[in-house]
Amino acid sequence: MKGDRVEQRSEKAAHGWRRAADEGESKAAFNLALCYKNGDGVERSGADAVKWFRRAAEAGESKALFFLGVCYKNGDGVDQNLEEAIKLWRRAAEAGDLDALVCVGECYEEGAGVERNLEEAVGWYRRAAEAGDSTGMVFLGLCYEHGRGVRQNDEEAVRLYRHAADVGDSQALIYLAQCYRYGVGVERNLEKAVELYRRAAGMGESTAMFLLGASYYDGFGVEQNLEEAAIWYRRAAEADNSMGMFNLGYCYAIGAGVERSMKEAVKWYRRAAEAGESTAAFYLGVCYERGNGVEQNWEEAVKCYRQAVETGVSSAAFFLGNCYFNGRGVAQDYAEAVKLFRQAAEAGHSDAAFTLGLCYERGYGVERNCEEAVKRYRQAVEGGNSDALFFLGDCFFDGRGVAQDYAEAVKLFRQGSKAGDPKATSLLARSYQHGLGVERDYAEAARLYRQAAEAGDGYAMNNLGDCYETGKGVERNMEEAIAWYRRAAEAGLSFALFSLGECYENGRGVERNLEEAIKLYRQAAAEGEEEAKAALERLGEEL
Repeated sequence: MKGDRVEQRSEKAAHGWRRAADEGESKAAFNLALCYKNGDGVERSGADAVKWFRRAAEAGESKALFFLGVCYKNGDGVDQNLEEAIKLWRRAAEAGDLDALVCVGECYEEGAGVERNLEEAVGWYRRAAEAGDSTGMVFLGLCYEHGRGVRQNDEEAVRLYRHAADVGDSQALIYLAQCYRYGVGVERNLEKAVELYRRAAGMGESTAMFLLGASYYDGFGVEQNLEEAAIWYRRAAEADNSMGMFNLGYCYAIGAGVERSMKEAVKWYRRAAEAGESTAAFYLGVCYERGNGVEQNWEEAVKCYRQAVETGVSSAAFFLGNCYFNGRGVAQDYAEAVKLFRQAAEAGHSDAAFTLGLCYERGYGVERNCEEAVKRYRQAVEGGNSDALFFLGDCFFDGRGVAQDYAEAVKLFRQGSKAGDPKATSLLARSYQHGLGVERDYAEAARLYRQAAEAGDGYAMNNLGDCYETGKGVERNMEEAIAWYRRAAEAGLSFALFSLGECYENGRGVERNLEEAIKLYRQAAAEGEEEAKAALERLGEEL
């Protein structure tokens, strides 16, 4: 087998390096250290790699100093020691090793083993760049682009990226492409960006493959082509790019460029999540919650949401909060739910802000506080949550947590109604019916009650029935009144049971039937309707 022959050659080479290293040849010692580091022809051993790197370094091999520093940085074959790593890289750099120059610069930029000093980092990157190191050019370019340790200069960043790209640095191609995509330091040119992504992808850069897929998906710099997008996402995914995995999964989930398959979507979401892609972990959690492409499993959903929350996905905090609120996949815990809703709300998640407002208004997991509820409802409304319009409007209507203001309530109910919320439409109708915050208009009230009733709002059904019974805003029609009371009762509105009971007791719109009236009063009373209880008492009936 070809693989066996390669392995035999590797073992033979390692044996040869050992003999030469034992005889004092520094390059042989260095090559033997690499064999131990990579497990090439010998069993991998960090300790043996350190031993031979040290011997080669003592014999003057500057690259051995660099690799020995890497061993100290990673704690590979030796106790981790960043200060020692930097000492070794400094020695290697002074001996002319360009990789070491960049590594010292990184340590100063990150504050790893030394006090953070961006100006010092720039100095080391500059030395590497001026010596012709493309990585040094890229890192120096990033400093210029983002103004780290040097005055921001996008044009200088582009010059450095371009220089590094010209000497074959594939990462530089990606950074240069991003500059063209967003018009940073150069005139925006999406076609040029795509050309550069393609070049970098051809050099094996998985990030470029993903970005090329995204260009095809969005039609940026190239004609939109979902099939081509899926091809490039797959190539990126197969090259272990987590964003490629996630986006390929999303393509399967919605059938974009591939045949829709939630099973395949779950497969790629899982791989992306395992590779650390937090958004994929959230989407995988949603699949487990809803049983899409996988058997429903609340515990797994919670596990996925938790992973995503730990890396800052606000939607995951909201979904995990809902799990705690409802006790799904985890023990019910309102306080923990509130904590998660707050975390998501403070990250700008409008649904979480709305739900947090409900918790404050109703005292779930937190002391009841209508002022805080109003604050959160406002935040939700400003973030585009239409459900919060009704609740904020209701607070203004009743003066809960805010000064009573019927006009403001009407404004919010109207916005909610336009957004399709039947509850908001119903309360807007009530405002017209009673002339609160708007001029009284029975006809408009009836029209809005009908709109909300036809959208399924039980209160609107009952109130529309009342309009027909009293002839306010519509022509009096007891048959219509009865029909709407009945629909409201079937929708679960207990007060409608009382209204319907009154009609049967008094023979309004139906034949008088005291037995049916009492039955309806009892049903309404069982659900807490005080007027129904009073009616039963008046009739001498037990509850």
